[in-house]
Amino acid sequence: MEQNNTYTKTATANFLKAVNLVKFNQPTIAGEAVKTDGAICKHIGMHQSSFSHIGSGLRDVTLDQLATFCAIFNFSLEAMVYEGEPKKVDTNLTKTLENISLRLDALEATSKPRRVRKSALK
Repeated sequence: MEQNNTYTKTATANFLKAVNLVKFNQPTIAGEAVKTDGAICKHIGMHQSSFSHIGSGLRDVTLDQLATFCAIFNFSLEAMVYEGEPKKVDTNLTKTLENISLRLDALEATSKPRRVRKSALK
């Protein structure tokens, strides 16, 4: 039986493709190589029966499941939902953006407030 909280066939197809990429690359999480459907399910908090239903076309992946998968395995959620192929997130770019954000926060915290003349407000 199909659930009401499903959204697109594209996202489900991309999820299944990305799962195969993860199994092929066998990343290590918490010292364990992720190389089976069961290991992927364990890390994203999905029951293996739910995964089987997705794989057999009985239901679609939910947005929550897809978002969790993308966050853990560094895939672009936007690409999974709207594009024809799953894409990995550039982790170097993500780290660079985080560093820029931290520097801006530090700059704002150390900068002195500027006085504004009343005439400038008119």
